[in-house]
Amino acid sequence: VFGLADNALRRGDHGNVRELMERASDADLDQIRRADMLGHSNLHNARFEEAAAMFRLAFDHARRVHAPLWEARAIRGLALALMWFDPARTLRILPQARELNQTVGELIGIAHCDLAESMACALLGEMASADELLDAAVRRYDELGAVGELVPTEAVQVLFHAASGHTGEAVA
Repeated sequence: VFGLADNALRRGDHGNVRELMERASDADLDQIRRADMLGHSNLHNARFEEAAAMFRLAFDHARRVHAPLWEARAIRGLALALMWFDPARTLRILPQARELNQTVGELIGIAHCDLAESMACALLGEMASADELLDAAVRRYDELGAVGELVPTEAVQVLFHAASGHTGEAVA
């Protein structure tokens, strides 16, 4: 059911994702994966508060059952959701998110943390820090060959250029 849901997510068939996740078993790992999948679906649809709630649920469940890889995945998803509407909370959870992702060797998770911190800094008006962190995220994505990521760095770069009045760079 999770493979089918992942395929549906990639196709943008979010209704099917929800339907498939209703069929997830009550097993601990399946409930963590269910919340994570629904968090991703909500994030893709700019339902940031709902995404944050799902990632928080996944994180809490993963913590209860001692599943560190899922803790790392969930908390970075939480940061990517929060970065759009709660920069202060994003910054509060990022040290833990970085530590968990570093501990389990999730290099893309570190890039996600850089991206989330970049957006949080931008929303707080700290553009020098935001630009540095965005550059770090871009470098990490490039090093890993990450394309089609959950939140592409290119989209955030366009936002930063547009917000800074550099419309030519944003268009390019």
